[in-house]
Amino acid sequence: MPLALAGTGDSGNDSEGPSRPPLMGDQVVAGLFFILLGLYFYVAGARKFRVTLVLTGFLMVSMLVYYVCIKIRPAATDDIARRVIYMVVAMLLGLIFGFFYFFCDWLGLFGIGGVGGFCVAMMLLALHDNGLLQDNSSRGIFIAVWALAFGLLIFVFTEWTLKAATVIAGAYLMVLGVDLFARIGFSDHLTAFTHATVSDFYHPTRAATALIAVWIILLPLGLVIQHFTTRALRYHPIHQP
Repeated sequence: MPLALAGTGDSGNDSEGPSRPPLMGDQVVAGLFFILLGLYFYVAGARKFRVTLVLTGFLMVSMLVYYVCIKIRPAATDDIARRVIYMVVAMLLGLIFGFFYFFCDWLGLFGIGGVGGFCVAMMLLALHDNGLLQDNSSRGIFIAVWALAFGLLIFVFTEWTLKAATVIAGAYLMVLGVDLFARIGFSDHLTAFTHATVSDFYHPTRAATALIAVWIILLPLGLVIQHFTTRALRYHPIHQP
C-alpha cells in the first residue's frame, strides 16, 4: 500500500538535497511486501494461476481500501498507529476478496489483466514531469483504457496475456518496493497521479528514470522465464493449480 507511504523521495532534486525523513516501520513492511509479491508475480504468476488469483484480488482490494481510508481521513507521517490500522483493515478485506477471486475464475482473470494494464499506464505517465498527460480526466481515461484493454485481451490471447500481465505487474511491484527503501522519488508518481496526497507534483529524477529503465529491461527476461517454466504443461491457466 504505497499510496501514502510513498512521496518520501526528493522528486524535485537530483542532488543530495535535504536529508530524508527516517524510514518508518510501515514503509519497511510495504517495501518488503511489494518486493516479495512482485517477485512471485514475475517468476510464477502464470504457472501458479490459482494462487495468483488470490493475490490479485488481495492486491487490488487492499490498495483500494487503503486509498479510501487515507482520502477520508489522512494519516500524518508520524501517525504510525492510524497508518497501521489502515494497513491491517486493508489487508484483511483484501484477503476476503482474494479468496472470492479464487472461486470466480473469469473475474480473477480480468483482474490480472487489469492490473497489468494499470502498471503499463502508470509507467508511461511516469516518463514526463507531472505525467505524460497532465489533465486529470485524461489521466483517468488513459489508465482505464489500458486496464480495460488488458482485461479484455486476456480472454482472447489467454496464455500470453496472462504471462505478460504478471511479468509487467511483478516488475512494477519490485521496483516500487525498492523505491520505498531507497526513496529516490519513483513512487511519487503513484501518489501524484491518484491524488493520494495533497501534492500532485511529480518530477522524475535521474535515479527514478533509471528504475523505469530497470522495469523495461526486466520485461523480456520475465517473459522468457515464464515461457520456460510453463512450456512443459498442457497449458490452460484455468486448469492450473
